[in-house]
Amino acid sequence: MIHRDLKSRNVLLDHEMTAYLSDFGTTRAVDDSNTMTAEVGTAMWMAPEVLSGRRYDQSADIYSLGVILSELDTHELPFQGDDQRESMRVCNDTFIMGLVASGSVRVKFLPTCPPDIVKLGTQCTELDPVDRPSTLEAA
Repeated sequence: MIHRDLKSRNVLLDHEMTAYLSDFGTTRAVDDSNTMTAEVGTAMWMAPEVLSGRRYDQSADIYSLGVILSELDTHELPFQGDDQRESMRVCNDTFIMGLVASGSVRVKFLPTCPPDIVKLGTQCTELDPVDRPSTLEAA
């Protein structure tokens, strides 16, 4: 299964801080070739291969997980700039899509973030899907 719209709004926490995924409206079973081609999801959390219209698989969801980890650490939407003018420019979905698809922008982590989270988040957001951890490795 591929969720295809993993983002922070689709991660729910209970009183014990256990995470649950929601919004399965875009979820699809992987077809016989184990890849999808439809561009589905929310731009700031989409993997480069999805943004580029290439075939993708579960590693696209792994990319989204890395973006969510950055967002949880920084308490900011992904790909926000350091100043207001840059933020306004970077927040344009079309601009973001181009930067992410080309590998020109990466998610950020604070210096205080635990090294294991930084490592996992960085690995999850590798440009090449084969360089990302599997679902089992990321768990």
